[in-house]
Amino acid sequence: MSAICAAAALLSGCATVDSLDCVRHAPVEGGMTPVENVQVMNTNWKLLSCIPLASGDPAQPNTVACRMFRNTVTLQNQLDMLEAEARRTGAKKAVDVTTEYSNERVLFFLLLREKILTSATLVK
Repeated sequence: MSAICAAAALLSGCATVDSLDCVRHAPVEGGMTPVENVQVMNTNWKLLSCIPLASGDPAQPNTVACRMFRNTVTLQNQLDMLEAEARRTGAKKAVDVTTEYSNERVLFFLLLREKILTSATLVK
């Protein structure tokens, strides 16, 4: 059991906020000015599909921080990270928000990796 926890810690959940500059100047409805296209992601590892081992820490995205034995892969945490990025960039609103959820099994049924990905355009 401790080997599984150690492996999960090494491969632990990761929370990230990435700026996607490639479409930064795309037109936005309503005459709003695009500030940034952003992608927010968080992952979680579970033992036997139900026991959370490690998740990304949404309070500290883009760091090595993780939350042990907690599942932080929630829509609310995604929106909180998106809101923090909007405050950081001076954006007033997020538009074209989409969220995808996926999971994959590792070592047959032993480990499950959940991932949630949210993308949006931040505007002024």
